Amino acid sequence: MSRYPLGAGDRVQAQVWNGNELLDQELTVADDGSVMVPFGINRLVTVEGMTVLEMRELLRVLLAERYLDLEV
Repeated sequence: MSRYPLGAGDRVQAQVWNGNELLDQELTVADDGSVMVPFGINRLVTVEGMTVLEMRELLRVLLAERYLDLEV
């Protein structure tokens, strides 16, 4: 599954620990290849063609920028 390229209609379960609770959200790839990233990011990002592992790294970077104020 980790090598499978994401495309429209694919669903990925995302879990994020925010320091107080575990947030759990199912993300669905839209027809245009994007997903809306929740967890305080609230931004569309293109994931079409990425693997789940590549998407996870993208989310990690976005979350680190938001919550840890880091440049990664």
